[in-house]
Amino acid sequence: MTAEIAMPVNAAAALSETAELSAEEFGAFVRLNYQLWVRGGAIPADPGSLARLAGVDTAQWPRVWQVIGHLFVSSGTQVSRPALSASLEAQKALAEARSAKGTALAAARWAAKAKKNGGGNGGSKAERMLTALQGAEPTGERDAKPPAELSSECAALLAIRVGGLGGSSLGSDLSSLSAPDPGSAISKASGSGNKHTRGPVGSSSNADSIRAVFAHYRAFHPRAYPTPLPGSKEWAKIASRLREGYTVEDLCRAIDGYHADPFHCGDNDRNRAYLGLELLMRDGTHVATGLEYADKPAGTLNERNRATARGVSSWAQRKLAERNGCKELGRAHG
Repeated sequence: MTAEIAMPVNAAAALSETAELSAEEFGAFVRLNYQLWVRGGAIPADPGSLARLAGVDTAQWPRVWQVIGHLFVSSGTQVSRPALSASLEAQKALAEARSAKGTALAAARWAAKAKKNGGGNGGSKAERMLTALQGAEPTGERDAKPPAELSSECAALLAIRVGGLGGSSLGSDLSSLSAPDPGSAISKASGSGNKHTRGPVGSSSNADSIRAVFAHYRAFHPRAYPTPLPGSKEWAKIASRLREGYTVEDLCRAIDGYHADPFHCGDNDRNRAYLGLELLMRDGTHVATGLEYADKPAGTLNERNRATARGVSSWAQRKLAERNGCKELGRAHG
């Protein structure tokens, strides 16, 4: 787990602490810090091991260690840095807390669905998940909402983020252009209503559920994943989230939430979108965050995306006018 936790760096403190070091000495210092981080806070104290870990020739190591040794604590058999060890433990606790929050949110949704459906497997599922948290309490419940037909969902999300461009009117125009498809991939994967049947990894029902999430993502990115592969990272992440208790509807709503968030859509200081499917499905915390975005009030897009929204609005109005014109013509000849 340690290797997966990002190491925070205080640049000002690091430069102040190492101001007198040469480039070689600084490189050895940094590499030993990285080795301490990924190895849980301690590394062997024998000179040969330290030289190899620092990337320094063994003949030069005594000279280098004489300069940087005071920055570390040696207990005879191991070398450590108390400040780094404390930071590592804090980051571990934060990662565990985030994971527990994601699991608690999933358990709360299972409990809510079990209550709504009058019992069933949902309640026992929630109890097992909460027991695994060793007493962690869910932070809230979120009602499951069956996603709308895919193409209209994509356009409607853009509509509600337009801000001062008459978003509600655009949303009604778009909703008039399409209706939910009872044969959609999500409906097939989910069964009837809000119920979601999950099977073991590799089962046909589980594969259908994973493909439904891919299909929903493709509504926003039509060129992405034309043929989802079971061996891909994205497939594995989606399967893991389903095993944790999230439903197809949950994962699709999380995708919707990220695509409705201006920051993740590119309205940030880098003008870069953060919408990769592997990122959105990376862990329970990312899914929970996406669901929170889905429940947030509408925000405001930057000018470039507002121009795109105006184009969508114009297109929707033309299509609606064409459809209404065809209906009027049909009634005239009826």
